[in-house]
Amino acid sequence: DLSVHLGIANKGLFFSYFTVTSLISRVLGGRLSDEFGRRKVLIFAMLIVGTGSVYIGFSSSAFHFFTGALIFGAGYGLSSPALFAWAADLAPDKFRGRGFSTLFMALEIGIGMGAMLAGQIYNGNPENFPVVFAGCGSLAFLAFVYLLFKGK
Repeated sequence: DLSVHLGIANKGLFFSYFTVTSLISRVLGGRLSDEFGRRKVLIFAMLIVGTGSVYIGFSSSAFHFFTGALIFGAGYGLSSPALFAWAADLAPDKFRGRGFSTLFMALEIGIGMGAMLAGQIYNGNPENFPVVFAGCGSLAFLAFVYLLFKGK
């Protein structure tokens, strides 16, 4: 809907920019996670995800919208390898499958609940785009603060 609101006919372009950036940053994210640690990479990634989300929400042109997709994709791509490696680090060998399935369930629940809540807030009104994306970004910033001060 935001694509259409900004006059972008092909809704898939956003996901193309996001996906390519995410794939590229995953390669880098895996290496950084191994070298600097899961937590440090996630702190940085959450800052990028939050910034990208807010940037997308306040986009007023296709250029800004696609720039937001690149920023958001980079943060998302950096976070994935660190999250899965951290799950592998924390789970005992005997229960590693449970650790990964718990992480996947949390991701799926977050995606589903986020989509439902975003749809309720958006409610077909383009003026609500900044609220939806700033809300998403604020959750990433909350994760950033948690990881910075609490998550060990």
